[in-house]
Amino acid sequence: MSSMIASRYAQAVINDKDVKNISQQLQEISQAYQSKKFITILETKDIPTDKKEELLISFVKNCSQTTVNLIKLMAQNGRLDMLHRVSKELKDELSKRDRTYEGEVFSKDSLTKEQLSYLEKSLSKKFDIDLTLHKSKSEFDGVKVKIDGLDIEVGFSKENFKDRLKRHILKAI
Repeated sequence: MSSMIASRYAQAVINDKDVKNISQQLQEISQAYQSKKFITILETKDIPTDKKEELLISFVKNCSQTTVNLIKLMAQNGRLDMLHRVSKELKDELSKRDRTYEGEVFSKDSLTKEQLSYLEKSLSKKFDIDLTLHKSKSEFDGVKVKIDGLDIEVGFSKENFKDRLKRHILKAI
């Protein structure tokens, strides 16, 4: 239900000429939602709604009028707690529209820039998108690529490769 509501707010600004700037501003504001103190401030009835609006707007330098209006509309409807979901929905909609996505590469070993670039180019060509990958260290023994906007996860595990090689050799014998 909340994702449908967030999607409606995102759809309201998706055709704005400054939508990328609005999306960036909403992402900056959304970082505050990681703080439990901030969530408490939004949920408390003791603080007036206009003060909550001012707080959200203060997180962004030169906040656009469309972003201000969106925040005021959400405050008026009692939906300030959903602003981070609206930000994510708007980012996802922009990715779909522009066919530009971000992904993450998980690996135990560090990857070189050339390897990361090769993965970007290969996957971009395969899925016909513009892809930017970021590397992350993990305990996964192999390489795993996750592209959020497309719900794609591709992985190559050294352990699975060894098991398949053993089975193949045993079958050949």
